[in-house]
Amino acid sequence: MASYPSSIYSPRAKENKSGVVYDAAKKTVTFVEDIVNDDNEIVAIETELGLLPKGTSASVLEKIKGLRSLSDATADTIIVKGGNVGIGTTTPGAKLHVTDTATPIIFERVAAGNGANANTMLLQRDNASAVVNDKTSLTFRLKDTGGNWVNTGSFGSIITDITANVSATWLTKGALVFGTKSAGQQYETEKMRIDDQGNVGIGRTGPLAKTHIYGAGQSAATFADAGSQAASLYIQDSGAVGSSGGALVLGSEHGMQVALKSILVNGGPPAYGDLGIFTRTDNSNALHEVMRVHANGNVGIGTTEPSAKLDVNSDILRLRTAKTPASAGAAGNAGDICWDADYIYVCVATNSWKRAAIAAW
Repeated sequence: MASYPSSIYSPRAKENKSGVVYDAAKKTVTFVEDIVNDDNEIVAIETELGLLPKGTSASVLEKIKGLRSLSDATADTIIVKGGNVGIGTTTPGAKLHVTDTATPIIFERVAAGNGANANTMLLQRDNASAVVNDKTSLTFRLKDTGGNWVNTGSFGSIITDITANVSATWLTKGALVFGTKSAGQQYETEKMRIDDQGNVGIGRTGPLAKTHIYGAGQSAATFADAGSQAASLYIQDSGAVGSSGGALVLGSEHGMQVALKSILVNGGPPAYGDLGIFTRTDNSNALHEVMRVHANGNVGIGTTEPSAKLDVNSDILRLRTAKTPASAGAAGNAGDICWDADYIYVCVATNSWKRAAIAAW
């Protein structure tokens, strides 16, 4: 026997030695060195650990090693306190509380699969009377300079529409939401959402397109190039036939108003195209082309096939402001045109003007 203080050591009566049935009413205190004895204490420990009682220390030893192997085989690492389980902590603050200086938890799925059986980690909320906006989430916390835990971000799943399961057709809708904590807030708030249609809303809980960005009093999106190239936004149409091309549409809550569209004019490759400018000209939600910049550089207003550098499909041009050159040698560029109440002036060469008189009829 080990040398224990006399205040806690005394000889024990051996009870229940004739069998392997554990009698709780005759439970006695055991010491660590007694675990090698094939007596009722071994049976009691085996029973408490859920093992088939054999009266042997080998199974008890393996069970304890199995529990300890979750971390350090030579230290107490699993704590059960008040119904909470702590691994690496003696003060668990939740049903499962894991702490370590390295990566505390690794989830690994070794079997192939998809659908309902592909979970590596499953978070679920048991709520028999779920309502819209019920949420299951994973929250991130850090300590501030005062040592206080602060929620800094979260992501989770939220119910957006509830419909009963009818004939095994699942109709309830959900969304994935992402939240961060802003200055002055006690908790994080939603900043981005992916809805049941796959639409992404940034600053918007009801995205109307694949990407819907909403911000008040600020630039909704900024594109910057960290290299030597200019920042760019590439908008591509998946089509490969005439008139296909990406478009940048501008509008308001009342719908589309203006668009810039690339227009494929040959089958390609290599492909070349025009730039079309579209506006909304009536009460319909349709946009109509009003100007085109051809691939060869010609600009057409009211025509999609400009035959000159500026081709205007109209019966009138207007220069709103009159101008009178000071003299025939006034500053000007070849091709400049201006007018006043008496003449039309044309600059035929650099700083060289000619004029024609005009009169009523």
